[in-house]
Amino acid sequence: MKNFGILLVVIFGIQCISSEDTSEATIEANERAIPDVFEKVNELIPLLDNYNQLSVSQAIQAKVNASKYLTEFHTKFFSTHEQFVNSTIDEKTKVEYQLGSQAPEVDQECLVYVRERLNMDFNLCGVGYQNCLNTADDSLDRTIAKLYLELDNSNISLALDSLLGSFRSENIFVTHEKILNNLREKEHQWSHPENQPDFGFEVFVEEFKQDLNAILSAYRECSNNYYKLALSQFDVSITYLLETCKGSIVEYSNKY
Repeated sequence: MKNFGILLVVIFGIQCISSEDTSEATIEANERAIPDVFEKVNELIPLLDNYNQLSVSQAIQAKVNASKYLTEFHTKFFSTHEQFVNSTIDEKTKVEYQLGSQAPEVDQECLVYVRERLNMDFNLCGVGYQNCLNTADDSLDRTIAKLYLELDNSNISLALDSLLGSFRSENIFVTHEKILNNLREKEHQWSHPENQPDFGFEVFVEEFKQDLNAILSAYRECSNNYYKLALSQFDVSITYLLETCKGSIVEYSNKY
């Protein structure tokens, strides 16, 4: 029995020595493999740079497209604004022509009153256009702020990648193989452009474009309402000319 106990101690000691040798061998193997990790890192840094530049370019391109849409909006907006203004001036000019072409026997004091009314209605129409523009301006400010807030919240830092995550919570002396596997996954991702995620920047820009169209549409409707109101008031001036001042309609010449 005594000999059996001695035998167990010897066997256990041999196992411990063998285990220690294996542990030492593993550590030495790990140490020899560690340079592979840093070699892989150095291989991936250029790929990382290219990947991150592509990510940044998505955000930059989104802002470029937004700028293009904003330019198009201004072109359409002021073309519309000019059309309403010029049309209003043309309609007022037609009424002024009638007032200025009346025969001397027509009540001149009455014509002065009608002209004053005409100018007042014209200026009130200008106030209406001003209101429409102010509303559009406020909406545009909010829309631009919304776009850049969305782009900032999507945050380009979320689009940028790094190598540090491949090492996170890993002991390089023990789990270097896992680190290498993590790095290989990055290599696969960065080596294939189709693997690059879409960070949704263009979705925000498309929404921005639609918002601009909505602002323009609302502005047109608003201006058109004031334009129609002005025309109706100009018609009232013509009625006063005919009914109150006892004038008449004169054939209009656009040379006036």
